[in-house]
Amino acid sequence: MNKMHRYLISERRQKRESKTDKTITELLITNRGKPYTTNAIQRHFSLTLNYIRNELNTHFQHRTHDLRATYGTFRLASLLDEKVGLSPFDAMSLIMGWMGHKDEKTTWRYLNFINRSKASIRAVCFLDQVMESVINEHEDLL
Repeated sequence: MNKMHRYLISERRQKRESKTDKTITELLITNRGKPYTTNAIQRHFSLTLNYIRNELNTHFQHRTHDLRATYGTFRLASLLDEKVGLSPFDAMSLIMGWMGHKDEKTTWRYLNFINRSKASIRAVCFLDQVMESVINEHEDLL
């Protein structure tokens, strides 16, 4: 996020923005001062994907749409954080609007994922505590 903000206020982006007479609301703009098209972003993502698979020899099966779902999930989790204080209903309403979901079942998937993740973390922590107590009790056998 910090790198994106630095780019937003950078001289490089300002030069690009000055090449057009319109106000640019998109973050990423071309060297001609125009917003990147969906196809251009997809092309860059494909190049990055190929680099990860071929040059780094890493199994990577994500799609650009996965980034959107990840954003929605993390954004919802941040809205549900007790420091923010939004009710689940309000947080879900905001995410549903921001993500452009017409059916709330789609947004509920994010909440279900968050809840499953939290349950998994709690289960792992509990297992760690059990294992530690067993190890401590039987330390003399080790």
